[in-house]
Amino acid sequence: MAYNEQEIDAGDGWGENTSLSGTFKNTFQLNNGTVSAGLDFFDEKAAGRTASSVTPLAFGGTEKNRNIGVFAQVRQDLSSRASVSYGARFDFQNFTGADGSKFDDSGLSANAAIDYVLSDFWTLNAGIASTFGGYELGEATIINFFAPWEYTGLDTSRSNSARLGLRFDNGPWVANGALFYTEINDYVSGFPPRGGTRATASDITTRGFDGSLAYHWGEGFARLNYTYADVEEDGATIGSTAYYRGRPMGHIVALESAWQPGSGWTLGGTAEIAPEYKDANMGSYSVWNVYAEYVPPNMDNLRVRLDLRNLFDETFVARANDSAGDTSGRPIPMNEPGRTIALTATLTF
Repeated sequence: MAYNEQEIDAGDGWGENTSLSGTFKNTFQLNNGTVSAGLDFFDEKAAGRTASSVTPLAFGGTEKNRNIGVFAQVRQDLSSRASVSYGARFDFQNFTGADGSKFDDSGLSANAAIDYVLSDFWTLNAGIASTFGGYELGEATIINFFAPWEYTGLDTSRSNSARLGLRFDNGPWVANGALFYTEINDYVSGFPPRGGTRATASDITTRGFDGSLAYHWGEGFARLNYTYADVEEDGATIGSTAYYRGRPMGHIVALESAWQPGSGWTLGGTAEIAPEYKDANMGSYSVWNVYAEYVPPNMDNLRVRLDLRNLFDETFVARANDSAGDTSGRPIPMNEPGRTIALTATLTF
């Protein structure tokens, strides 16, 4: 059981989100695996208001969302080569709008995944899922923003996703790669457009590839990660101000290496390289970091670390930053910190 309450007080604007949730679950043993089954629920509320002497800027209201679901998930080793996971859940949901309108819906979700050892070095993994998305609360502080929200036609969303990957591992060399695809149909954002059409829906699609290549030796390792993600809303590259719906990412390369010469020392570095992403109006950047870490041989609970982050003092906006690449002139994207030196000591006990 969990209860959560968050309050925002920002000048004339005030908002509060409360949530009560719980899960009742048991795990049953099978000859070759387990079954986890049970039920869960949540009861959420978003309430907010804005005080202003200007009529269009004085607004407020409350939305509520309740859900109860039953579920079962099976994990089995079918053989020494094949492991599977599959399951389903069914949800019943009730939503109440700020105008008192009520909506009820229910939906089935299902998933399945498999890991299959092809040989001593190669493993195949694949998975699919279809998920009932339900309703979503609006942002508390802006309920009825500029105009009373209109709920006619409000509907629930559904996502469908798939992933297919390969892994290679022969000891020193480890490589893996996977294709992924997700579509969210009839997604209704918790941040409706100005004018109050709460039921405004869009379709979100994410497709791409992520992979890594690593080499390990006795005193260290080197790793390269690559990710490409194309995120679209209604067929066009999503904008970085689509706060609740997705983020444009493009291509991102990450590098990492570390070496332990002995006597408790570790020397290493990381880097993030992002080529220009013209579709989302995002520039390129490359950020390099180095560090040295020391653990005294006779005091292994003490860790002293010196970091030099953003070694070349790159001025950049990270891909995941709100408003990165935005050209409207209203949101101002925040640059990441420049060259930073940090000396830290950590004692565990």
